[in-house]
Amino acid sequence: MLVLTRRPSESILIDIPEDLDPNTPVSALFADGPLEVRILSHKASTGRIGIVAPRDLDILRSELVE
Repeated sequence: MLVLTRRPSESILIDIPEDLDPNTPVSALFADGPLEVRILSHKASTGRIGIVAPRDLDILRSELVE
């Protein structure tokens, strides 16, 4: 599980890696089941989010992409 802390207006991006064959069916990405996003805790202006996803997906904090 990947755990991230986010504040209001911050976000995450879930994307496929650039080196993945574009002909890969979506069903192959989710062969082990759906993505799971859990809110682990919330305090004042921050929240902890847990994400369970296939390793084939890229999960990034949006500020790292900009």
